Amino acid sequence: RSSDLLNVFISRIFFENRELKELNDVATIKINKSLSKLVFPANMAKSTAVASEVNVGGELPIFSNVSPVATSACGEIAFDFDMWYRGGFTCKMLVDLAINTDKVLKLDFKAPSLEATVHLKELKGRVHLSVGAPPSHRMWLGFHELPEVNVELNLELVKNDTQGTIARLVMNAL
Repeated sequence: RSSDLLNVFISRIFFENRELKELNDVATIKINKSLSKLVFPANMAKSTAVASEVNVGGELPIFSNVSPVATSACGEIAFDFDMWYRGGFTCKMLVDLAINTDKVLKLDFKAPSLEATVHLKELKGRVHLSVGAPPSHRMWLGFHELPEVNVELNLELVKNDTQGTIARLVMNAL
């Protein structure tokens, strides 16, 4: 069966590489690339979000109901499958919010930093995979419709210069 072959193939790659720090490093780089493109509201334009720690976890997605592979005349291949991921992926991000409170005086207020921990507990849905024709190095992966997602988000204030920030805010207001 196609789904058995896909599960074995992905399992082999994953289990050979999951202990490598590079797997988490690659995930961190990809996430930070996406976070760098975040557009904050105009009054928070100087804010940033950076992934500080990524752990891909030990669970593998399970694939089933793999469709026959479709090929185009130019060599592109595509197929569909059901995916169920039982969680384990965790990403910690440091979020620094800089808020412009006054457009005339250009006063910026730096809020205390937040550490956001995102834990993907479950992801389930029908996926379409398309691989570009050689010599392309492109691959497209997407869900046919919104997947079922179970995510846990924890936010914590980072204990940095909170008292100094509040004191500066009070001094600037006087």
